[in-house]
Amino acid sequence: MTSRAPVTVQYRPILAIGYAILACLALGLGVRASTHWVGETFPGFFLMPNRVVPSVALDHWTARHGATVYQRQVIAIDHAPITSAVEAYDIVAATPSNAEIAYTFADDPTETRRGTSMEFTRTDYFWFFGPLIVNGIVFTVAGLMIWLTAGVSAATTAGTLLCLNLGLFCLSALDLYGPGQLFRLHIATEAGVAATLLHFTLVFPLRRFGAARRALTGGIYVALASAIFVYQRYLHDPALYSRIHNLCMVFWGIGGLCFGLSSLQAYMTTSSVLVRKRLGIIALGVVVGLALPACVLTWSGMSGGEVDINVAAFTAFVFPLSLFYALGKHDLFAVDAMLRQGVSYVMLTAIVAGSYAIVVAGSGLALQTADPSRSPVTPVIFSVLMITLFDPVRTRIQRGVDSLFHRTNHDPQKTLRRASSALVATFDLGDIYRLALSTPCEALLIDSASLWIGSTKGAVELVERVGRTPVFRGPFPPGDRVTARIHSARRAITVYDNENGAISPEDAALDRRAFTSLRAHVVIPIGGGEMRGFLALGAKRSQAIYTLSDLDFLRTYANQVAVAIENARSYSKIEELNVNLEQKVAQRTSELGETNRELANSISALERAYDETRRRQDDLVRAERMAALGRLTAGIAHEVNTPLGACMNALKSATELVAEYRNSIDDRDVSPDDHREIAAELQQTLDNVSKWTDTAAGYIRSIKGHSRSLPDVERTPIMLRPLLEDTRVLLAHRLRLSSCVLTIACSESAVVIGDAGRLGQVVTNLITNAIDAYEAHTRSDCEIRLIVAETHEDVQIAVEDDGCGIAPDKIPHLFEELFTTKAPGKGTGLGLSLCRNLLEEAFGGTIEVESTLGEGSRFVLVLPSHDESVVLHDNSAPPSPA
Repeated sequence: MTSRAPVTVQYRPILAIGYAILACLALGLGVRASTHWVGETFPGFFLMPNRVVPSVALDHWTARHGATVYQRQVIAIDHAPITSAVEAYDIVAATPSNAEIAYTFADDPTETRRGTSMEFTRTDYFWFFGPLIVNGIVFTVAGLMIWLTAGVSAATTAGTLLCLNLGLFCLSALDLYGPGQLFRLHIATEAGVAATLLHFTLVFPLRRFGAARRALTGGIYVALASAIFVYQRYLHDPALYSRIHNLCMVFWGIGGLCFGLSSLQAYMTTSSVLVRKRLGIIALGVVVGLALPACVLTWSGMSGGEVDINVAAFTAFVFPLSLFYALGKHDLFAVDAMLRQGVSYVMLTAIVAGSYAIVVAGSGLALQTADPSRSPVTPVIFSVLMITLFDPVRTRIQRGVDSLFHRTNHDPQKTLRRASSALVATFDLGDIYRLALSTPCEALLIDSASLWIGSTKGAVELVERVGRTPVFRGPFPPGDRVTARIHSARRAITVYDNENGAISPEDAALDRRAFTSLRAHVVIPIGGGEMRGFLALGAKRSQAIYTLSDLDFLRTYANQVAVAIENARSYSKIEELNVNLEQKVAQRTSELGETNRELANSISALERAYDETRRRQDDLVRAERMAALGRLTAGIAHEVNTPLGACMNALKSATELVAEYRNSIDDRDVSPDDHREIAAELQQTLDNVSKWTDTAAGYIRSIKGHSRSLPDVERTPIMLRPLLEDTRVLLAHRLRLSSCVLTIACSESAVVIGDAGRLGQVVTNLITNAIDAYEAHTRSDCEIRLIVAETHEDVQIAVEDDGCGIAPDKIPHLFEELFTTKAPGKGTGLGLSLCRNLLEEAFGGTIEVESTLGEGSRFVLVLPSHDESVVLHDNSAPPSPA
């Protein structure tokens, strides 16, 4: 058979949806019409709308007993004439169940046939209508799937028409026995079965009669249209209706016989393995699904309808499934595997059914009972028999099927284990090549094989097996058609791949010539993601095709060969490396020593550079602190001169009091109270001197603390409130001159861990910058806010002002060294950079900034919270200006 590759046709889904809707409507009408019978009293047989009794019944129905009533028209019930099937059903329904009723038939009005009425049960519905529903759905779905998925070809079109016609025939039969709305559709599909079957025979498995096929197909459907017209014209003529019905049944049998003979002739004459396997699938479906229906229908037609035809519906659904699989499946190995499994299951089912019949017959003879199937002994004997014999019988059947399909007797698992052990035991490429060829040849009984392995030089090494002796042919350049195909496909390719018509006839011919040049039927790639080569195997000695299990075995073995070849090549490389290993080790040791010396020199240079960087950074910090001290000198001088001038005035007053006291010692006019008054004034003067001296000394200590070099970081608890108050005192003169007010919002318990001198330097620098911002903004109501906020994770110290603010484009550069926003001569550009470094090194903290030009700035110091285990104490170092 030849077929064309599947293509997408836009109208196909639309037609499929339309037909599916039609089938659903037919199913809905049929189910609605058939379910009303449950619980109803009926005659023990059905009537079609023309009052003819169809050849359908269950075994216990009254139609099965006595003289036949099939294909006869009922004209009277209990001697009362009737004109319709509905009238007959109403008369019977009015009688009680099991009532005896007399029926008169049109072919012999003088004869009266008596029967008892029955109740239609749910069991009757299941066995009578159930197979029709199942087969109707399966036939319809199979036809639509063939139409949508099996591609565009004459065979798929004919197969679709056959399945859809049979599906609609089954679904319309649900309404056949009342009210009969689908009766005309049913008889049309009944006539169409033989026509579609003959059409399918013309195109499957081979296209027959060449150019005359179209004319024959047209003639078949013209005959179908004529038959449908006659059928519809004489629908209510019981004699002609029955003759046409029986003629249709005979033509069903003729169509099935033609299809069987055509398939047998194709199987015997075709050279296509795929066609033979597809015919096997169809034959399996015919045997299981249509053999019994065909015999029943033919017998019914030849006997004038005296045989029940509803039993034909029980297995018919298997045929459309086999038809769909045969038309839609293009993988030869999958078709072969399905065929073998199907044959095994059919044979096993037949043996089990036969065994049950033998057990029932034997039980009847032994127990002397009329119905041995109801005896409790029968299922016990059958169960023991199945438990004992089922597995051995199944094994023997499988062996028989394998022998039928020419499958070898080797065990793939054992063969792979032996081959794997042999491959692992050697690292010689020649031995591996011999094993790679001998193992599949001996397991699958193959004489011709070749192994193509890519070498490290880019060529292909060919090892060929002729008979039982591997021959090394030497390097061959890759480039033939099979090599190109297997490199692109990265999977096993076979000589059978092109039988499904997926490529053009010219390409298929080229592929056949390429396989012939290799003397190969199957080519297996060696290696997974990175292909190492391929194994080409010739035909089996039995001339049987390769099976799916053979391909699985060969794929697994090819992967083992790839691993063994890679291991052997790796081992060879290791041996080459071991030859000069000592020299390479000495060379690498010398290179490593030289590298270590260079590394030591580099480390030493880095240490020197680091020390120099630290020294310069310390110089920068000291320079910045001294620059800040210079900016505060005027304020400090004022703050120191004021207490010193007060001290000098107080000392002058004290000198005068001492002279006055000395002159009053011998003066009798001076009373003791006067002496005490002079002493009190002198004491008050000395207290003032002491107070102003302490004030000056405090400022001197602040200056000394700021000007000394900072030692290594000392992490001690810092009480923030005292530190901030000391900073305000230090900057008091600068604040007064700038008309600024410094407010502090800080709890008494606020604590951080770090160096108090460094933190004071940072805060002082930020306050000084805020003062400078107000001077640039020329405001009179200047307020600087120090706000401390505490959380579980950190402590935040915010320095806020409402000064001139900072331009947005300058904020990203604030913490760069030598960058300043102040006028020339007023800033060094080191303050904020040093603040950030001090926070990171001494506290592990960060500094954040928010600023709006013309509205003010907000700098936030984020410091980690203090450790609860550290004992808190007052700050030992006073704050110092930056």
